[in-house]
Amino acid sequence: MVLKTASSLKRSSSGRRHRNVLWVVSLVVFLPLLIMVALQYWWLINLKQTSIEARSTYLLNYAKTMSKSAKYFYSEYEVLLQPSAEYFKKPLAAFEWYCRKRTLPLGRVVEGDTMHEPFKGVRFMFTTSFIRKDAKLNVFDVENQKLIPREDVPLDLLRAMELTTLYYEVLAKKGRPGDYSGIKVNRENPDIPIIFYPNTEDGELIGLTGLVANLDFFRDSFLPEMFAEVIPKDEQSSVYLAVYDNNSNRIFEAGCLSQETMEPKVNYMLNFPFTSWWISMSGGNSAYTWAGTNFFFNVGLSLVLALVLAAGIIFALRTASRDMQVSDMKNVFVSNVSHELRTPLASIRVFGELMALGRVTQEDKVKEYGEFIETESRRLTQLINNILDFSKIESGHKKYHLETTDIRDILTRVLRVFEVRLQATDLKLVYKEPRTPPPLTRLDPDAVGQAIFNLVDNAVKYGRDGKIIEIELKVGDKQLFISVKDFGIGIPEEEQDKIFERFHRVGTDLVHDVKGSGLGLSIVSHVAIAHDGDVLVVSEQGKGSTFTLCLPLRMEAGEVTEMEVEPA
Repeated sequence: MVLKTASSLKRSSSGRRHRNVLWVVSLVVFLPLLIMVALQYWWLINLKQTSIEARSTYLLNYAKTMSKSAKYFYSEYEVLLQPSAEYFKKPLAAFEWYCRKRTLPLGRVVEGDTMHEPFKGVRFMFTTSFIRKDAKLNVFDVENQKLIPREDVPLDLLRAMELTTLYYEVLAKKGRPGDYSGIKVNRENPDIPIIFYPNTEDGELIGLTGLVANLDFFRDSFLPEMFAEVIPKDEQSSVYLAVYDNNSNRIFEAGCLSQETMEPKVNYMLNFPFTSWWISMSGGNSAYTWAGTNFFFNVGLSLVLALVLAAGIIFALRTASRDMQVSDMKNVFVSNVSHELRTPLASIRVFGELMALGRVTQEDKVKEYGEFIETESRRLTQLINNILDFSKIESGHKKYHLETTDIRDILTRVLRVFEVRLQATDLKLVYKEPRTPPPLTRLDPDAVGQAIFNLVDNAVKYGRDGKIIEIELKVGDKQLFISVKDFGIGIPEEEQDKIFERFHRVGTDLVHDVKGSGLGLSIVSHVAIAHDGDVLVVSEQGKGSTFTLCLPLRMEAGEVTEMEVEPA
């Protein structure tokens, strides 16, 4: 349970009041404007939707017409697949004669040598007899007008033909009655469109006749002719048509390619015999295009007018909101800094009073209280330095004094302050030194010490649940690395990019009871950048955080120098 003080409740109430005023003003100003834009948008959306639905209906009708045309074209082959029952009792030559006769278009027989134009849309015909013992699958090449041996048939086509006949051959041998009438399509292998007809005599299966559709003819001749015939000429330049097979491979496209992704877009399954294929059509005519253009023009005009009107209002509201935010930030900052300053002052006062009243006479206690007073005064100095340094950084007057320093001396001085401060707590500091002593480097000892102090102070505040804080010094080829690791509440991932901003504090309930000015990490970042270094953070919520201060090694000798830094 998180307890809030009266001052925090007062600030929350003030902030809510300011936000409520802004919301009321925003609603009064923007509500009529939003209603106007919403109504305009609603009417335009209805107009566009009506145009889309009308155009979709036209495109769907075109797709249906093409599908019906394909069905009617191939349905005419039903007559071709119904030879007389006598053909299933006669020798193979009779089937060849039948195929030639039925696939010859009328009027195409030339005197002398027999020259024929093959029947359109058919690649192979095949048949088998269920009543002759020596019967086998016979294949007729329609284009070359001759029977061909099985080994000359493409393997995938041959297997499809055999599977088609096998099922009905089994039914014929078992003498099972059934409804065998009507032309059928092989659905087992959609890649090979086979049309077949179970042939019967007195209700009994006596054979099967089928054909394989010519896909090249369907793609190169039939579909282009249907597109030109079904789609009006004045719309062919604004319509895109594509036909896809059962594997979603595009086998045909026509029309305006730029309309492929345009709306409206309709899909429609092809009928007999390409039962797994489908047509996709998209694009619009001039009326549809005009409706879309008019829609975007009107919406754009309305938005521009609304934005121009809103810009002035937003500017005024933003100015007022910024003033309120600055006021709230100032109140929060003053409150937090006051609390931060009161804590060490209270400790100093208590220990000082005890020593002044003579209640502490033991030498070890006097020494212990003196150390507490010294460490709390150092802590107080660091807090005041944070505020003063931040002011200098903001105004651009901050200067860094570089001098040759041993980084271990800085760490020892900072950790000494916290060791005394944490004696009465369960929190322990673990310091890991490098195996080899780090070289001397040129830096500002006070600024770097302040940065390390801020990192350790943060770890103490937010890592109490972990009981241990690890401080480690590592030496690289060209850099020093000072890591401060806690095992506390951690930082949410979405907050990690903001924690180095001034006044920013993680906005979760877990840190509401931890006081702070929101300046510590901002100063750490500025110190690191001023030394041509960086500060890194690795954190996981609920498991702790690791901050690493990276400082370059400057091992050249020199006097104390000043370095000015641009304002943050």
